Amino acid sequence: MMVKRAKIIVLAAVLAALPLGAAFAGGGGQKASGKADAFVKPAETVTIRIGTNWSPERDVNYRDANGNPGMSAELLAARTAAEKSVLEKYNVKFEWYQYPGSGRASEAILPSVMAGAPVVDMTRVTGWEGDSSAQGLLLGQNVLQPIDDYAALFLDDPESRWMLWGKVYNHYFFLTEQMRLGSDGNLAYNLSLLEKVPALRENGVLQHPAKLFNEGKWTWTAFEDMLTKIKAYYDSNTPGTVPFWSNWRLSAAQAIHSNGGSIYGDAGIGISSQETKDAVAYIERLISRGLLTDARVTPDAASAEIHGSNDLDAFNKGTSAFAQLQLFGGALADLRARGESVGVVPWPRPDTMAADDPKYQPLNETKDGWAFVRGIGAQKTELAVRAFKEYLAVEYATRAGSTRALDYLQTDRGLRSYAAEYGYDVLHPTYGDDILKAMKAFPTTPNDYGRATGWMITWEFSILGDSIWKIKNTPAYSVNAEQFLPRIRSFMSDLQLSVDNGQPRERTVNANTIR
Repeated sequence: MMVKRAKIIVLAAVLAALPLGAAFAGGGGQKASGKADAFVKPAETVTIRIGTNWSPERDVNYRDANGNPGMSAELLAARTAAEKSVLEKYNVKFEWYQYPGSGRASEAILPSVMAGAPVVDMTRVTGWEGDSSAQGLLLGQNVLQPIDDYAALFLDDPESRWMLWGKVYNHYFFLTEQMRLGSDGNLAYNLSLLEKVPALRENGVLQHPAKLFNEGKWTWTAFEDMLTKIKAYYDSNTPGTVPFWSNWRLSAAQAIHSNGGSIYGDAGIGISSQETKDAVAYIERLISRGLLTDARVTPDAASAEIHGSNDLDAFNKGTSAFAQLQLFGGALADLRARGESVGVVPWPRPDTMAADDPKYQPLNETKDGWAFVRGIGAQKTELAVRAFKEYLAVEYATRAGSTRALDYLQTDRGLRSYAAEYGYDVLHPTYGDDILKAMKAFPTTPNDYGRATGWMITWEFSILGDSIWKIKNTPAYSVNAEQFLPRIRSFMSDLQLSVDNGQPRERTVNANTIR
């Protein structure tokens, strides 16, 4: 998706500021107390209305004009079982409501909450809504209800911890959209292209990324060396085929987490940490050496506008050995039709970090999720939290063919199902086992919540992008991030008390003016 930074609008409700340490802590792992322990099943069936931008993908009763459901047979069976379990255990029925018109939650929820009659009880919060994230917009409007009182339901349950995002603006707000491995932008590679490069073989055996990862050899240097060999081979044999066609934002975010850094995670704002600065410098080196290609719409360094690029097209056409794949199926139809194989691997770690270092945390960025609307009352909120927890647990246990949701991504059967959905060739007779084993290292619990803050796009473009692409003589990232940090803290301070206890309201703030 291309995002034009000049059009970025973030809605924020601005009140007084909390101390910076409290205001900007991320997940933190704190446990709620009190309300999570006592619960009485309602005697009468309660309907929980859930808003979404596209209801057919969740509504098991939806049928199109030809009588077809809006989801696969597997998902239909799993979500039907989940809704049945929710009804039996909590006497709750879900009603899926599609937002009218543009489908934007931020346009539908605010007026209804301000009128004292919320149009929905829960809402899907998308990674993008117009030119910003729905999380940032809805938090700015102060229409989302913290679920701190119920966080212990997840934090105290190892089977359900994956469902809960960390803290944003010092509160728990969001449950995950899906159980997944890693994040948008997982590092994928075309095995068919790698096999043609003689320099990637040792004693006749292809040293592909998942193999190196499983042997503890998958480092920044190893990756750079592999890209160098791929570039040398294809420059001589098939000009136009590049080692790695990527998006600078995805690559930087992945490299940052592989180095123990963050954008906005459990430790708070991480854009100016040394780990983050070193990771950005690594990405800049790959770009400068022609090892990472990013085709921007506006390559003119004098331009004030830069755009993201989509690397799936080159990868699908077989003209890029590596890519960072978005987490949706069906993206690589042409590649599969040619009979080519795709592997996947966590981002490499820096050479100074041991393979088992706990700081090595591949990115699991929060994107789409679910949140609870202000004004529905404490009892209904708790019921909705518990019911949706049950819904997610049963859905993934059913998809795993198990009684445990976690088996979906912790057993070989579950991983093979997941790999088939996204096109990773874990059944390859030579490389499949390596790929399957490497997949187990991807995190399933969200660990970066930058997109929910309201300033993520400022970081991506004004801080990171302008520095990398030298837009209007922007200084190096290490300098630019330090210059922006106080302004981002001020932006977050202005929002903090609104999130805590302010009234829902609309105030338009241009995040790109954090300058």
